[in-house]
Amino acid sequence: MNRYARTRNLLKEKEETFSARTSERAHLHRLGAPEGTQFEGQTKAKLGNVPMRSLVERTTNEKLAEWLEENPREANQVVQKATVAARRASRRVRHATSPP
Repeated sequence: MNRYARTRNLLKEKEETFSARTSERAHLHRLGAPEGTQFEGQTKAKLGNVPMRSLVERTTNEKLAEWLEENPREANQVVQKATVAARRASRRVRHATSPP
């Protein structure tokens, strides 16, 4: 998602890349999942061996990149949601770490 956003100037050069959590929140929002949705026992907990985890991550990234390319309107919405979420998180961190 970061690569897609940068190549389309949706994420500026000086802006931080999206974290996995930010991307996940944006995708969940786009899918219509309510705020605070959590998953227990995710498959990733069972992928303890590096070769399998690498295969799953690579395949997921490839398929997500294809989907983003094939669905530009939805992809832009996902990137916008991720940008808003990242900015909110950044503000919370700055607020929490700023002196009183």
